[in-house]
Amino acid sequence: MKEDVLNREPFIQQIVELAKILSENRKNCCFAIEGEWGSGKSFVLEMIQECLKMEQSEITGTDCFFVVRYDCWQYDYYEEPIVAIISVLKEQIEKYISVLSDATKKQLFESLKNAITKIAVEAIKSKTGVNFGDIIKTPEDDGKIYDQYFGFQNVIKKVQGQIVEISKDQTVVIIVDELDRCLPSYAIKVLERIHHIFNELENVVVIIAMEKKQIENSLHQIYGDEMNVDRYLKKIISFSFQLDNGSANNFTEKYASFVEMFSLQEQVELEKFLKEITQGIDIRTQEKIFEKAENIHKLITDQDKMDTAILAFEILVLCLKEKMSIVSMNWIVDTSSYPAVESEIGNDYFDSIRNFANLIRQYPEKVNYKFVCKENNFTDKMIFIISGLNNVYENNGCGLYYCADKEIEQKLIFSKKVYELLKI
Repeated sequence: MKEDVLNREPFIQQIVELAKILSENRKNCCFAIEGEWGSGKSFVLEMIQECLKMEQSEITGTDCFFVVRYDCWQYDYYEEPIVAIISVLKEQIEKYISVLSDATKKQLFESLKNAITKIAVEAIKSKTGVNFGDIIKTPEDDGKIYDQYFGFQNVIKKVQGQIVEISKDQTVVIIVDELDRCLPSYAIKVLERIHHIFNELENVVVIIAMEKKQIENSLHQIYGDEMNVDRYLKKIISFSFQLDNGSANNFTEKYASFVEMFSLQEQVELEKFLKEITQGIDIRTQEKIFEKAENIHKLITDQDKMDTAILAFEILVLCLKEKMSIVSMNWIVDTSSYPAVESEIGNDYFDSIRNFANLIRQYPEKVNYKFVCKENNFTDKMIFIISGLNNVYENNGCGLYYCADKEIEQKLIFSKKVYELLKI
């Protein structure tokens, strides 16, 4: 099971509990999980699916839920989404049969699988005389034949009939993912087909992951700017849950291959630091940041272990690259005001990053009139490195700061090299 780095467990359990309540009452419901690209919607859906699959009926001892995961983007080579939905339903039935031990149940689902296939066979033969067994090998043509010849109402009724058979004993849960990645016209067609097939069927729950802003843009593109998006979506989706970008945890475990290249002595403080500097950056972008840092670090060093200060510096540079049009870092160590930077990255983030230098300037000790960066504090040494990007190094001093670390000059030289690559 994947690591829950954004602490989504409470959200996931909320959805699972709702599904259980709907199941107990045999209700039909379609709701959405809304979140920005990279907020982890797919992960949440995967965990919901895993949780639902483990739910057992106290009466029959069998699975409470029959869960179908429909990845729209994976199946978008079908011109008509109804073909993809039938295909996914058939695949899930086949998987379910393979793990069933109950002979009666197995026979029932074998019948359902055959019926789902015959829906396509009968419809194609009646219109074209073409054998579905030949067409299924070329799904692109399959979709076109559906588009051209199928009477959708007839197909929908037959699919609904099979869903009803399954829902007699189990709550059918349709999980719709990757809608955001589809072309606008296809995404809207998926929503409409989902509604046409599953709306009002007893004991059926549909969960749709989506970015509402993107769906709005798609609807306006297809139906015009005057389109009332909320009214349209209310016909399909009863209510929505909002998924924020979350706050990541366990960085050192998730990105172990990168972290292991450094001498880690302050893990708790490093976790806190990484959580702070990645605020507002979605999980997918975070993954790309750590991947890039690891690749570039490997490219320019053959040293076994380096100072944690360099790890902190590398990740901070890449985080700032996501937030700034042009990466600059002098504002972190300087005492002057930087209203343009503050406006670009946000007041809270600006203050939190600058605070690492502010804390050093509060230390009572000074050397040669410079603020002392503690040797055993990785954020202090990171600030010294940042100061060294635009100031001359001399006798363990750079700009306003001093550090007694005997290897600080070598760390600064390396950091300057990696900085030039990271900011590209």
